[in-house]
Amino acid sequence: PATNSTLVFSALEAPRPPPQYMLFVTLRRGLAGKSKDYLATIKSLGLRKPRQVVEVKNNASIRGQIEKVKHLVTVETDTQYEARLALLALKLAPREPLVVNH
Repeated sequence: PATNSTLVFSALEAPRPPPQYMLFVTLRRGLAGKSKDYLATIKSLGLRKPRQVVEVKNNASIRGQIEKVKHLVTVETDTQYEARLALLALKLAPREPLVVNH
């Protein structure tokens, strides 16, 4: 018999959707002076600060919200996001020290 605690625990471990069904949305512009409509849409996507990235499901309602604020956000798939992070990691990786012989 399932108890309340096992039901809650199993709900927390619900399987995540496959990665291709997820989008990474980044807020690229500040929200000062934007209309209340845009602010509500950005908030419903889970964004609060510029350069913040959130992972959202790829469905029609989310794509409609993104379309409404497309001038404020950038959208990436999981493979694009991972590739961008890998390039950034290479760029920021420590380099060998420069040795100058005089």
